[in-house]
Amino acid sequence: MTRRPLYDAVTRSMAAELYDKGHGVKSISNQIGVPYEAVRQWINTYRSVGIEGLAGMGKRSAVYSFETKVAAGKAGKPTREQELERRVEMLEAENAYLKKSIALKAEKRSRTARRRSS
Repeated sequence: MTRRPLYDAVTRSMAAELYDKGHGVKSISNQIGVPYEAVRQWINTYRSVGIEGLAGMGKRSAVYSFETKVAAGKAGKPTREQELERRVEMLEAENAYLKKSIALKAEKRSRTARRRSS
């Protein structure tokens, strides 16, 4: 299996800059000498998460020592109270979402009714 070449953040940022100037993916690919598919993926990432996300692509995950992992594992399971607080927060968020959804549907029905009566 052949390894794909990795490109640095400067190259990815250059692609984003050219994209902002109105260049298409194929043009950017030709100008910076990077395969089309790589540039296409960069531009999609740039459009969805911005320059910070694009610059952070390809970074390796942090490596933790055994001692650090053991210390983190000792935090243990959440208490019953913490579990219930988390559940309440989730239910409150779900409730707010449903209320917003109902309000948006009512607003849409109201607009449709006004158009029909005009």
